[in-house]
Amino acid sequence: MPAQLGIPKEGKVVYSTEKKSLFIPENIDLTTMLGKKELKQIDKYYFFPHQLYLRRVTDSRVSKATRIPVNYSLLEEFLTTRHTSKIIKFWLDAGVIETLTETKEVTGGDFFEPVQTVTRIKRSYAAGSRSMRYRFTKAYRDVKTKKVAIVDHKFAKKMERKRKESNAKLDLTYPAHRHLHFCLHEIKIDAKAAYATAHKENKRKKSNECYNKWVASIHAIEQQEFFISRDKTGKRIHQNWANLATKVKKHVYLPTGEELVNADIRCSQPLMLAILLRQHYNTASMPVNIADYIKECEQGTLYETLANEAGVAITDRKKFKRGFFKRVLYGRNEKAMLTQEWQVFDRLFKDVAAYVVRAKAKSHKALSHALQRMESEIIIDKVIAGIAADYHPEHYFALTIHDSITVTRSNETNIQKRMLDAFTKYGVHPTISIENFQ
Repeated sequence: MPAQLGIPKEGKVVYSTEKKSLFIPENIDLTTMLGKKELKQIDKYYFFPHQLYLRRVTDSRVSKATRIPVNYSLLEEFLTTRHTSKIIKFWLDAGVIETLTETKEVTGGDFFEPVQTVTRIKRSYAAGSRSMRYRFTKAYRDVKTKKVAIVDHKFAKKMERKRKESNAKLDLTYPAHRHLHFCLHEIKIDAKAAYATAHKENKRKKSNECYNKWVASIHAIEQQEFFISRDKTGKRIHQNWANLATKVKKHVYLPTGEELVNADIRCSQPLMLAILLRQHYNTASMPVNIADYIKECEQGTLYETLANEAGVAITDRKKFKRGFFKRVLYGRNEKAMLTQEWQVFDRLFKDVAAYVVRAKAKSHKALSHALQRMESEIIIDKVIAGIAADYHPEHYFALTIHDSITVTRSNETNIQKRMLDAFTKYGVHPTISIENFQ
């Protein structure tokens, strides 16, 4: 059955008949760039920039300027070994993509021979596989993307098969995973309204990067192209619902028509740090400022307390909060300690700051990974696992957005209780608010 576009006021269901598509920069038109012979392989030529774009919009760690590692083995599965190098060379020669290069001055050894400047591709390999890093050149990096329909239905089937193979890597024998997998495939989207919201926000923000991410996320749910995986580092579940922009979530619905709400933990990542602190200190030896920090996290007032101490204006508090995450919790120690956010944090919670420094001593990523693992342990392996043990997914819709859980309105009280009970076992009592997408 084709993906639902939405339910109009008349009550009729409208279905999408759109073909499977690839996303490319809107200023590219291969029909004017390829010869007749190559046009027969147009899907394969479009596939390479589509892969670069898709990685950009689905991975929050990747920015528009990031050089993205491309696995040659994966490309060869889609493009064939014979076509892969040819297609990559085409995009490089066309000036659409670029890779790492190095420039050297060389001579033939003769004293009188003029020095020549030679630019070579600098190879960058990912461990265990042949890969190189690519990105769009400036002329194609900041533009909107467009959808181009896949011409070859066999190519479209191959893409769909690979997507399912990727999803199959998630261990569905684990009840929590199975529950989330089922619920993800239940969601539908009013795509027409969602695209209208994306266009409206693009006019307001004037950010093609955000627009492109929104459009790709909407399109995936519209076409029922679901992805779900669990990473090995932070143990987080990544899927379409978590990847969808908050302002677009109001256009997502269930076939049952039940309203969706989101149970959100106030100060969630600092709260995970509070749990680590509780595990490190026993109650008798815990310094007062650590107890104060834990209380601020439980009440959901940590950011306001830090901002007040720093004298930050109300209008700048979101920026201050982002800076706190980027520099204090996730940044390198030597750089973090020079910032306003760190100095305020160290002044109010000296022993917490010292713990953070120790946690990031070997790697500035170590603390963020530890916080994500704690979050996943509680949200997925305790709360979702508990729901999966008590209910069939048809009877209890639940999807995670990392540290929050989306349920139907009828289960908002139940999910709050389940989350509070889970956190209580770790010695903390968070503030959990219910967010209405509408």
